[in-house]
Amino acid sequence: MSEIAQRDLLKQHFARRVTNQARMVIDSYQKCTLSQWKDADATGSLIEQSERLAQYAKRFDMTELETAGYQIMSLLKLCSGSPNTSKDVKKSVAKTIAKLSQSIKRKSDTQSQPSNASKNRTFVQPPVIIALNDTDLAEKIVEQLDFFGFRSKLASDIDSAESATNNTQVETMIIDVDFQGKHQGIELAQRIKATTDTAPPIIFISTELDDISTRLAASRAGGEEFFFGNATISDIVEKVGKYHSQNKAAPYRVLIVDDSRSQAKYIENILKSHEMDVAVIHNPLDALNALHMYKPEIILMDMYMPECTGMELARVIRQQDNYHSTPIIYLSAEDDVNKQLDAMSQGGDDFLTKPVNPKQLINTIQNRGRRARAMHAMLVRDSLTGLYNHSHIMQLLSDELELATQEELNLSFVMIDLDHFKSVNDSHGHLVGDQVLKNLSLFLKQRLRQHDHIGRYGGEEFALILPNTSESEARNIVNDIRERFSKIPHNSSSSSFFCTFSSGIYSHSKNAQGNTVSSICESADQALYDAKNGQRNCVRVFRNKKSKPNNSTQTYN
Repeated sequence: MSEIAQRDLLKQHFARRVTNQARMVIDSYQKCTLSQWKDADATGSLIEQSERLAQYAKRFDMTELETAGYQIMSLLKLCSGSPNTSKDVKKSVAKTIAKLSQSIKRKSDTQSQPSNASKNRTFVQPPVIIALNDTDLAEKIVEQLDFFGFRSKLASDIDSAESATNNTQVETMIIDVDFQGKHQGIELAQRIKATTDTAPPIIFISTELDDISTRLAASRAGGEEFFFGNATISDIVEKVGKYHSQNKAAPYRVLIVDDSRSQAKYIENILKSHEMDVAVIHNPLDALNALHMYKPEIILMDMYMPECTGMELARVIRQQDNYHSTPIIYLSAEDDVNKQLDAMSQGGDDFLTKPVNPKQLINTIQNRGRRARAMHAMLVRDSLTGLYNHSHIMQLLSDELELATQEELNLSFVMIDLDHFKSVNDSHGHLVGDQVLKNLSLFLKQRLRQHDHIGRYGGEEFALILPNTSESEARNIVNDIRERFSKIPHNSSSSSFFCTFSSGIYSHSKNAQGNTVSSICESADQALYDAKNGQRNCVRVFRNKKSKPNNSTQTYN
């Protein structure tokens, strides 16, 4: 490896280290807000993590993150770490945290060069290794992956495919079952699985065999997907997106409710050692505030506490619309089976006896959490695209608007509509039309931040919620996505074709007053209507008619 390549890898490693520290700062900040800045330990931890971030970032010449770390630290030290942090300081810290979050999470940051420089981009994410006998198909997959922002690498033979997994982290592998010989692709995957601590997801493609023996062998070798016959390039790219490292499951958010500080700390340490996101409250009467601020996926609750019992609190939690099905796991020294069953019949889902076995605790949380997420996804996600459905994206807009109003942050709402989509269905069929919808969904996921929200508004319409994003930032982001998406070829049985979309944006400024979910949607919809009834394939931004009496929108393309 050349000296320049080594330096690039080292720089990427340092960047990840600083980014991880930035996420620890954000995590500490969330704990401060959860306690309403009344927990001096949480505030002290935030100061410590911010100082560490500033030091790391300074060492690696990451000026923006260095500045954010020092700003947070300085602001809080003005209050001497007091839990009675002033309103102005809290507001300033919130703004700095929002900027910090934006700077480390926007996925398209490393891909913001002009489209004609796409071949020379520097990718931070690991490559997709492609080992296929059909070189024409392999090159077409590479081209399509590049459009969607993935890095890919062709393996010319068994040795190059195997060495790729030894020398670098790999995103996903696409392997021909019979790569350079019958079942040689499967044997390649077996060797990778045996010699790699974290083997990458493998997508097998078979052109000759589709029998149960071949599928079993592929599965045993670590194959996550198996394509045979008429699989399209879009199908393959969609599966790569499914296993993309950015889409790995987020840590479970666990709320611990226990009046015993020592017991709560013990449980918290176990969960954090397994990389879970944990919040703790010791007074059960703070539970509703904790639900609102932290939005836990799983609740661990002591059975017997001052003020109220765990069963009483569980019934109150179940009265909250958003927490009807959130797993509640009781923790107690109670060993009477009848009392345990009675507790679970009153809002609980499971019962663990103190002292809690760490392995049993982790397994219980993971099992309950996995099922809860699956059930939640069925309720809030669109079955075709996997994006949030209409009702949930509106709820998320309501939540983000409330936060933006409280913290005086910008918020942008975007509506997208595919141009001439009816003609796509008429000319190429509804299955191809569905694939275009899925392609746009995947493209949006790749180009936006992890904490942006993407929903299918209805039919060929999509909605984007961009927290802490100004009008100009939203316009630039959406316009870039529009331009890039228009260059993606979509495949039908007879030909390739291209699609464009029109977009309308409304931005809630940090000083705005009186905006509602309804008014924001109406404004974005008006901008979209103007775009669709004008030139199409453009972005229009809603303008307040008071400031622009002759025109309510402005066009960008």
